[in-house]
Amino acid sequence: MCSLIKQDKTKNGALPLPVFLAFFSLVTTASGFSNSFIPAFLVSLQLPGYMFGLVYAIASFMIFILSPFWGKLSERIGRTRVIATGCLGAACGQALFCTATGAPQIIFARGVTGFFAGGFLVGCLSYGGDLCNLRGSSVPMACSAVVEGTSGAFAYLFGGLAAYRSIRLGFVCQIGLYLTAGLYALLAMPETRQPEKKTGGRWPVREANPFLSLVRLRHIEPWQTAVFWSILIAACGGWMFESAFNYSISAFFSFSPLFNGVLKCGVGILNALVGAGVIRRLVRRGTIRGPLLLVGVLCMAASLLSACSTDRAILFFPFSVCFILINSLNLPLHQALLTTNKANLPVGELMGLFNAFRSIGQVAGSMVSGFSYTVGHALPFFCASAFFMMMVFILRWGTSGERKRHANGGIKRRKKNG
Repeated sequence: MCSLIKQDKTKNGALPLPVFLAFFSLVTTASGFSNSFIPAFLVSLQLPGYMFGLVYAIASFMIFILSPFWGKLSERIGRTRVIATGCLGAACGQALFCTATGAPQIIFARGVTGFFAGGFLVGCLSYGGDLCNLRGSSVPMACSAVVEGTSGAFAYLFGGLAAYRSIRLGFVCQIGLYLTAGLYALLAMPETRQPEKKTGGRWPVREANPFLSLVRLRHIEPWQTAVFWSILIAACGGWMFESAFNYSISAFFSFSPLFNGVLKCGVGILNALVGAGVIRRLVRRGTIRGPLLLVGVLCMAASLLSACSTDRAILFFPFSVCFILINSLNLPLHQALLTTNKANLPVGELMGLFNAFRSIGQVAGSMVSGFSYTVGHALPFFCASAFFMMMVFILRWGTSGERKRHANGGIKRRKKNG
């Protein structure tokens, strides 16, 4: 394997796709390792119910704030250095989280983790975008999105198994995974983006402002802007459902983190067996918009059914599993639709914007979920259904230009072939 990596490095300056996907799997496993036991950790500290939403919102907000900056930084110093910095910094943040005993310490620790998490997320997305350019296909981005969902599910299982013995052990394992990924990216991962030569002067502070970076949306087509807003709405609805579901398992149904881990792992295996093949076929055929609309409708229905059965576990869990499985198609299909045509932006900046929109959706979803849960444990699921309805409307009318362009392109190809 090492010889293959070295051979590929001298050939095109990038990891082979299977090796990159394995590394990305390691990173996403580390990122989601604590999701299964964070609710139990907060319950053990006897913190109020809204804290579970606040914990996720703080990290997501920091990712949103700094994602455009990390994207610009990856263009300037290279992808691997940004990935390594993000992984090693996130390990420090989780070490602080592990030792926290009160709300102020938890808020600070999650801020540190979110500060660096944007680095490895944007760095990996940009690395995958570079592989798309090398291969002339959006398959690497679609595959990486599937790997992210599947690895996140296995992270629930491994995290649940570790936390079943001790929550502290779960944090230690997560920190070890972050350190492993960071050291590999720093010492052994080939670079796809050569660092820019130093020209002197300070780095612009305004590059860290995501609101100013959103001005770059004017450089892309209107239908791609609609896709960005659809990503934000879908992330908001999905994260709202996921965070409320995770907290309900510990606080409402009184199940252990291991149960959550086994459940999410089973869904991840189904996603790997079914979702990967479906997405790969859709990407190759170029039919993405229609299936994505169907996914939005099904997520809306599954979330509504879950909301109506929160008091009956025998119905609530099957509907929730259906939602989680269907929602796992959202991210890869959005990525594939976004990269159908290249925008007038570098890959790093485009992926920085993608991660920023997804992160602000997670911030809003976590906050709404946490505070609405204190009103009623079914309310977050009703809100998630409403958000997916908005996603469907945005995609239906906001991306009509892309559908017409794609249809005209198909007519021109048929005429040319005829």
